[in-house]
Amino acid sequence: MAKHYEGNPHAIDDGKRLFSWYNCDGCHFHGGGGIGPPLMTGHWRYGGQLDQIFESIAQGRPNGMPSWQGKLPAAQIWELAAYVKSMSAPTATNGPGQPVPQTAAPPLAPAPPPTSVTPATQSTPPP
Repeated sequence: MAKHYEGNPHAIDDGKRLFSWYNCDGCHFHGGGGIGPPLMTGHWRYGGQLDQIFESIAQGRPNGMPSWQGKLPAAQIWELAAYVKSMSAPTATNGPGQPVPQTAAPPLAPAPPPTSVTPATQSTPPP
């Protein structure tokens, strides 16, 4: 079953939509980790093979990951697993088995210096 979903762009896209829809972002913070572990580092507590990720989602894991088996159709769990795995997929620059580099937020532009504002004086015309 995993072969049908592994690297499948349609399944990954559907999984991305489901990840947001089922509020996985609430714990995994768009894959960067937070309450739940990061999903973009390539380090997996329970295995990084697609079927192992499927089992983590379906069965849940201790200390917070709920079980989604019986709540979601198996096809949706496979799509979620495909998307989760794609978040840590190797690229041409990081190679297989290497952590996916984290992109830093762009630097903030410096704030402009404060300007002093003086109230405009209004002259009233003579009577």
